[in-house]
Amino acid sequence: MPRAASKTTTKTTKTSQNQNKIEEAPPTSNSASTKSSSQCTLSIKPGELSQNLRLLNTAIGCNQKGLDRLKIEVKDSQSIFSIAGDTIEIKILHKATKAQHLEPIQVSCKQFNDIAARLDNSTQKLELNSNEVSIANRQGTYNLRLNTYKDILPQNNAEFIPVATIKADRFKQALDKVLPFLNSDSKEVTSGVCLQIQRLEDEDGQESLILTLTGLSIPGMGTTTMIIEEVETDDVSEIIEEDIKLVLPKKAISFIASNAQDFILSIADNSLKFNWSNTECTLETFQSDEYPDLEKIKALLEDNNLGVTFNRLDLLNALKRQQVMSDEVEFKIEEDNCQLSHATETGSGAENVFCNCDHDESIFLWLHTDYLIKVISAIDEQTVEFKLDLEAEAERKGSSRIVINDKNTMYCLAQLVSS
Repeated sequence: MPRAASKTTTKTTKTSQNQNKIEEAPPTSNSASTKSSSQCTLSIKPGELSQNLRLLNTAIGCNQKGLDRLKIEVKDSQSIFSIAGDTIEIKILHKATKAQHLEPIQVSCKQFNDIAARLDNSTQKLELNSNEVSIANRQGTYNLRLNTYKDILPQNNAEFIPVATIKADRFKQALDKVLPFLNSDSKEVTSGVCLQIQRLEDEDGQESLILTLTGLSIPGMGTTTMIIEEVETDDVSEIIEEDIKLVLPKKAISFIASNAQDFILSIADNSLKFNWSNTECTLETFQSDEYPDLEKIKALLEDNNLGVTFNRLDLLNALKRQQVMSDEVEFKIEEDNCQLSHATETGSGAENVFCNCDHDESIFLWLHTDYLIKVISAIDEQTVEFKLDLEAEAERKGSSRIVINDKNTMYCLAQLVSS
């Protein structure tokens, strides 16, 4: 697991320096800004307030036991809007150099979000105290109040170590390749995305990091890797003594992919933190010890050495026609021809697709149409190759595991039936 690095870059510092600034109203008393106060006044643009609250309100839905709580506090010359739950925690920070220190208060995030969506375009004045939060416009034509909750939810205080800066678009593209293969049962560990960080040493002894994302379920597996180009240390071994393996909840990691900008990834024992712009997002992880050993799974697929090659678009279009009436499709492969067919209560259909296969006997495959379409749609190449292992099931003349490779991504599809 990670340990503290002796030397890190200044990227994290720059992130905090570039935080968006809320324009604060001056304190109402002569007390120093670092002292606690029973009330505090902030001024904020309505668009910025609404954007922040939408993000926080969406994050609450990613928690299995997420309470409708928005925490607001002012300390260390910053105003902090945050939510916390059993899976995801988010903080949005703004500079507040003139505002007085305010102990944490909590209000309904949903109600505050609904109010923010209906404010006028003038700068809004927020009056915060232990009993209520009031929102008024510059003209003073309205003043809306939200009562506070007295309970304060605990938040993650783990010590995080910055690991790398990751491009948000690359992360989302990688995640899209594995999400279709997650287990739909949220009680199973395989309902989450397995994230691994591994050290890689080249021929010159230079070390780098590889990030691997994997989705695993009964229909199959999708696993993809990406090289981390911006590492937050000069010595990778000082951050990562051994490979890191964490399992992230689907809703939470999808939230990150949909909302994050280029982010700094930081790690703790059972948590990950994503920092972008003025936002901090912390994810709690599943117990990774219960997740299947991916290296053993990959070892089982090494004997898939018989290739069947298709034109990607021809196969994709044929599968979409089969999908209209059935979510299952049968492949009958004979040398350079593959017949796709299905038969259901509502009808049947068959279509021939050209293929290239160096095998004398007929091969029969029976696959999930939906999953296969998702895989083939994600492939960038003009051709797609199925890698089969016929020797493992010679008596049934089929392959129970079909491997499809695409650059740095590997898919494994399980058959419904082997004929």
